[in-house]
Amino acid sequence: QTPTPTPNATNGNSSNMHHSIILIGVVLLETICSSISLSTTVSIFEKELVPWIEKLGGTFDGSKVTLKDTATGAGMGLFASQALKAGERVFSVPLDAMMNIEHALVDDELGILWEMLPDLSDLEVMAAFLLFERKRGKSSRWAPYMHLLSELSIPITPQTFTHAEMAALQASNHVYLTAQSRRDMLSEAYSLIIKAATQGLLKENKHHHWEKLKFSREEYDWAYTALRSRSHKVGVRDGMGQWQDAMCLVPIADLLNTGVRNGTSNIACYTGDGRGTKNVLFHCKTTVDVQENEELLVDYIGDLSRRSSGKLLLDYGFVPTLFENDHVMIELPTLGRLAEEKLKNYHFRDAEPLPFVTAEEECYSLRLVLYFSIKFLDDRQIDFSDSIQLNELLLEENTRAHALEMLLQRIEQLIADRHQSAIFNADFEDDDDNEDEEMRKEVTDMLNTLFVNELSVLQQCLQVCSSA
Repeated sequence: QTPTPTPNATNGNSSNMHHSIILIGVVLLETICSSISLSTTVSIFEKELVPWIEKLGGTFDGSKVTLKDTATGAGMGLFASQALKAGERVFSVPLDAMMNIEHALVDDELGILWEMLPDLSDLEVMAAFLLFERKRGKSSRWAPYMHLLSELSIPITPQTFTHAEMAALQASNHVYLTAQSRRDMLSEAYSLIIKAATQGLLKENKHHHWEKLKFSREEYDWAYTALRSRSHKVGVRDGMGQWQDAMCLVPIADLLNTGVRNGTSNIACYTGDGRGTKNVLFHCKTTVDVQENEELLVDYIGDLSRRSSGKLLLDYGFVPTLFENDHVMIELPTLGRLAEEKLKNYHFRDAEPLPFVTAEEECYSLRLVLYFSIKFLDDRQIDFSDSIQLNELLLEENTRAHALEMLLQRIEQLIADRHQSAIFNADFEDDDDNEDEEMRKEVTDMLNTLFVNELSVLQQCLQVCSSA
């Protein structure tokens, strides 16, 4: 038999039971809300977006592909509803359904705004135009697509980090500098748009359009992040009828998640027939056999410089565990004027990638070693005007050995800097910015993974190349 509790024990158990009931209720409510949101998103996709795409001449086979939650934190994704053979077309999107910079420039109501702001980038203009269309609602040319976008979660990127999170990001110097540059750029772009809209449009008698479609800075950040994380490079016709590669928002295709690791992508998209002929459809086909319920992944992060933990955080708002193409961007030391002039032939940037090194023979072939070789010779005040002598010196074993040593010293300093920043979590407790706990945890997890990945790349190079 269950013992009869004392009065005090009864009160305590009752309180705990009430807390448990409340907690269970909250969890159930969150689960129900999540299920409703997911159901709403799928309904919009199936009943609004797909019919709209098909009406414009596109194709989508619902028996082959379905939209559902990835259950991995990556949001929604497209999955195979049945086993698919390599080469099967799963959907086609007409160019008429896509959104690109040309649409913003010729917009009847606010296209004139961009004539006043010629220095804005395509991305900055497109972010504003995306918001215009979203606010136009059912009158928008892309109404079904705008409805779906409003339901989808947009990833958290450093563009919207709190002050404390940005301070923590400084442990990854290049990622931090890039993020801060983007934040400053967006702030300036938004200010310019507001100034032109409130002053220039008034003179053009189009101010009423802006009053109807104006947006906040937070909305502008949302649109910018959406474009960064969802755009595809597509061959489209410009105003002169010429084919150009353009950044486009492609309905349906923008629901494909990324195959970050080598060999994980299983679908590819294109606007041609493989023989150099472009057409008016954006086709997406499987590249390998795909199993039922397997997620369709596209390799839309092509070159090595775009496939790093830092770049994924900046553009897509996620950081996977360490992968084979991960790398760390190393800020390059300054050189003398003649050395800098000579470097133009090598096309170095302000920072160069340090890849995940696995063998000693890779160490001396690093572009970073070439840069530090030039740095070593520059410190010795070698005459850079004599190209023959310079090339001979760059090939000398002594030069390359000193250059590798300089690089390893730089890596040791970066490792030390990261160890000093390892306790960044404590700073978040005093963050005055308004941010919910779930979002804060997501950012914390991303930053931790970023730092672990970059530290692994640095330590691996130090370990392998120290004995080279």
